[in-house]
Amino acid sequence: MATNQAELTTEQVLKRDIPWETYMTTKLITGTCLQLLRRYDKRSESYRATLLDDDGPAYIRVFVNILRDILKEETVEYVLALIDEMLTGNPKWAKLFHDKSLANEDTYEPFLSYVVYSKPSKYFKFCCLILFRFIHCMMYINVLGLGYYDTYSSGPPGDKSGLTIGDDDCSRKITGSYKRKAARYCLCARSKTHSAVIANGEASNSKSKITNIEDVLIGVVEWLCAQLKNPSHPTRGIPTAISCLATLLKEPSVRSSFVKKDGVKLLIPLISPASTQQSIQLLYETCLCVWLLSYYEPAVEYLATSRALPQLVDVIKGSTKEKVVRVVVLTLRNLLPKGTFGAQMVPLGLPQIVQNLKAQAWSDEDLLEALNQLEEGLKDNIKKLSSFDKYKQEVLLGHLDWSPMHKDPFFWRENITNFEENDFQILRVLVTILDTSGDPRTLAVACYDLSQFIQYHPAGRLIVNDLKAKERVMRLMNHENAELKNPSHPTRGIPTAISCLATLLKEPSVRSSFVKKDGVKLLIPLISPASTQQSIQLLYETCLCVWLLSYYEPAVEYLATSRALPQLVDVIKGSTKEKVVRVVVLTLRNLLPKGTFGAQMVPLGLPQIVQNLKAQAWSDEEVLLGHLDWSPMHKDPFFWRENITNFEENDFQILRVLVTILDTSGDPRTLAVACYDLSQFIQYHPAGRLIVNDLKAKERVMRLMNHENAEVTKNALLCIQRLFLGAKYASFLQ
Repeated sequence: MATNQAELTTEQVLKRDIPWETYMTTKLITGTCLQLLRRYDKRSESYRATLLDDDGPAYIRVFVNILRDILKEETVEYVLALIDEMLTGNPKWAKLFHDKSLANEDTYEPFLSYVVYSKPSKYFKFCCLILFRFIHCMMYINVLGLGYYDTYSSGPPGDKSGLTIGDDDCSRKITGSYKRKAARYCLCARSKTHSAVIANGEASNSKSKITNIEDVLIGVVEWLCAQLKNPSHPTRGIPTAISCLATLLKEPSVRSSFVKKDGVKLLIPLISPASTQQSIQLLYETCLCVWLLSYYEPAVEYLATSRALPQLVDVIKGSTKEKVVRVVVLTLRNLLPKGTFGAQMVPLGLPQIVQNLKAQAWSDEDLLEALNQLEEGLKDNIKKLSSFDKYKQEVLLGHLDWSPMHKDPFFWRENITNFEENDFQILRVLVTILDTSGDPRTLAVACYDLSQFIQYHPAGRLIVNDLKAKERVMRLMNHENAELKNPSHPTRGIPTAISCLATLLKEPSVRSSFVKKDGVKLLIPLISPASTQQSIQLLYETCLCVWLLSYYEPAVEYLATSRALPQLVDVIKGSTKEKVVRVVVLTLRNLLPKGTFGAQMVPLGLPQIVQNLKAQAWSDEEVLLGHLDWSPMHKDPFFWRENITNFEENDFQILRVLVTILDTSGDPRTLAVACYDLSQFIQYHPAGRLIVNDLKAKERVMRLMNHENAEVTKNALLCIQRLFLGAKYASFLQ
């Protein structure tokens, strides 16, 4: 068929003169058919209506026989144009295809044959649309009372022409278009048993079931997905496939097949701002597909994990084409209450975009109503969002910044249990971000948040270790934009890095990596007296890092050659903050017997400083000084019940000191009390056994079970019993 003919409209086709007499001479039509055609062809609409009222089924039989028996394309197009004109004038004539007198005629076989046997390169778009009409009619139309026209009296968003999708001048192209337009009215529900075309394409005069339409449909969906992946035509393949899908996806069974064939992901790359007429039409029909899929939950679940939402927002932010804006707004309105879409829309700036769109002059009242609904929904969503919801969405979007909640102790205390939802989903995403993000700020915040989780959750270290976060964080210590060396934030960079290190350096392997990367020297400048709350916290966490490193000989060797000792002495000489004094004293105690540290401490005036410190009233003096005795509080149940959560402070600092005492003390009484206190912690803390095990206390206590002192042995045994059996079964040992 000539290319210029491909653009003809229905009216132009009906101007042709078809040689009906020649067809009768060649016996392709009968004399009766010729009489009916002469009576019907080239007549006025009112006269044709009278003929159809009087003997409509006879004319339908003529049209179907011509479509089945005559192959000349101009004639086929002419008959399809006649059917199109008939049904456009009055859709109720579709019921003629189901007349009882045609019960033995397969009136839709010619149309279905286009679907099953036509070459895809020529007919596939229109065959798909025919399939959609056929399936829809099979499911929804009562043969005895045709309701087809009412079902399709309104079109999709952006379509003001009823059944036609897209612009009017594009919808009446001739090649195959008449097949589509006629068939969409004709392919209505009939008996499933009649003369049909069987699967291999041969004619059959026996009664048999027609090819299963759902099987055919699955094949068509597969073919459309293949076109989206590898289009058969460089410019028309994808637009035509999308145009078909924009109609076919109205059918629930098609949506199901499309999602099963992983088709949703093929639409996402096509959602992008457009400028030319062709690209705008493609964008509109792609968004129309997404809108139709937004009514199908499995498709919505996939959209939630894709870049669909940000791309839809980009489209309406830059589009001026009303039908595009309309279908995107309707899609967003559908998605708003589903899953996390509503919360994701706020950070993408959708509330402001909706305000801007409302200020424009749109001719479509439906669009204005949808914008109002979307605006109200966003407002309600913002009200419902708690700080944790906002945090959750920030993490799920993968773009982290130093918003206040990251550093807010109240946020972490109040929401720490929320991190357990969905098997620690948010924590898993944070760990994934460490692998996938290339943004230094995002990486820094993710590391900091992991350290906060470790600090505030009773089993934080265990959980983070179980998620294999340690290896990922260690790799980031070599990052070219490492916060410690090059803080990306002028005030938060170094504190964040130090906070992470204060947690990570508890692991021996991390200490080794840190020393190899020459990290110790980076800590020394940070050891200096502090006054503000922020600087005191930074000083405390820096000294905590030094204390942890004081257990690692290569780090101790470096500290011996640095200014670390004088600066530590200056800190405790001028500090009144108990936690800072505690960690520095413990560090100095560790360093005292090593190398020349002991000899250096005397000239620095440390003996007098210690005397002054001992004269002050410290709340944890007993543990701080490492000298434990059987004071009443150790065996007082009220003390343990009231203070058990205090042991969680500073990442279980007191508990760590107790464990260290087991390694360092030579006093039997101190060792016995330390073992007993650990057993009490196991008894009174909900996660006591996990935490004490994680601190590697079990090995240390087991060594003490062979101690020569009976008091030490007894309390070590009590602690081990509680570690293995729990407090209930070990209480008799008290």
